[in-house]
Amino acid sequence: MSVRLAIGITVSVLVVLIAWALCTYKREWLKEIFGLKGPGKTVDVESGGAVQLGRSDSAGGKQSDAPASMIVVAADDSTRGELMEYRDLKDACNHWSDANILGKGAAATVYRGSLTRFGQVAVKRFHQTPTGGMAYNFDRELDALCQCRHPHVLEILGRATTGPEQLIVMPLMEGGCLANALRNMSWAPRAECLGQIVTAVSFLHGKKMVHRDIKSSNILLDRVRRHARLADFGLAKDQVKGSRHGTTGIVVEQQEIGKGFAASPAVNDDREVGSPGYMAPELMMRPANEKTDAFALGVVILEILTGQPAWDEGREAMALGDAAVSDGIFDASMVDAQASWPTPEVQVLGDCAAKLTCFDPNQRLTVHFLEESQPFREHLARARQSLT
Repeated sequence: MSVRLAIGITVSVLVVLIAWALCTYKREWLKEIFGLKGPGKTVDVESGGAVQLGRSDSAGGKQSDAPASMIVVAADDSTRGELMEYRDLKDACNHWSDANILGKGAAATVYRGSLTRFGQVAVKRFHQTPTGGMAYNFDRELDALCQCRHPHVLEILGRATTGPEQLIVMPLMEGGCLANALRNMSWAPRAECLGQIVTAVSFLHGKKMVHRDIKSSNILLDRVRRHARLADFGLAKDQVKGSRHGTTGIVVEQQEIGKGFAASPAVNDDREVGSPGYMAPELMMRPANEKTDAFALGVVILEILTGQPAWDEGREAMALGDAAVSDGIFDASMVDAQASWPTPEVQVLGDCAAKLTCFDPNQRLTVHFLEESQPFREHLARARQSLT
């Protein structure tokens, strides 16, 4: 009996040691076996951690060459990017010089910086709370960015947590935001960037994440305006885990938008923030979900089609959704003539926008359905062909 007991204890100890070794040293292998790695993961880091990022093909998921200005750093979803020194980032941004400011918001200010390893970057400097604490948006945005690595989601390069303010470092998108770039874009680049953002939002929803602040000023472009990335995850929410402060109230905050980069709006302990013109009507009664993101994306499509802002107090119908869609039909007379939209493309996108901005969320199109729909995929294919 004593021999059997000794053998049993020995075997148990060996099993525990092997399991510990695998969890410690083979974590990535275990993730592959059990399918814990999320989709859209970037390739491994080579040549100092920076690689050229391929452009996602919205219709077929294939990769093609991207503009040379785009870089991405691979990192595990569970990490929070490279830990950086506050003083180094302060130096990189010329000691928080006003000349380096890219944009301001209620929660943070974004600065242009230059780092030896990454080149030009955007450093998001979170404001302290009135009581001297750190902004809650920092943890929320950091967690969301770490869970949502995708070619068309602005990824985190690093962060600093030991200085007087908390910082997040991201790639600098030199084309600015879509809201400001539309006037210089014809129909095909607009369509191509839209397709990329649709894949990003569909990816988020597949991970049960809701962005909650989709708008054209949170879609950032590269220098040649052919590669778009969804930014500003200060309001993002994991629908499975929930949020620390989940409510149904809506507070509209005006943002001061700088040179194409919008920082997060304010979020207090028990209220969410929305942007005028992008908020689905049901948000006044219930929390945000995939359908409210879909509504906001539909408004972005209307902006892409018309070149007009989502909210204009000088317009008879201040909300673009009310001005451009009537009885479920897009008003083609509002199409931006400078973008040279072909009639078939207007019909496809106008129909998509109308279905995404449907008043009844139960009748509203989902972003995943839009991504997979044949008319939309063919529309994107024609746009790419026009650009070749």
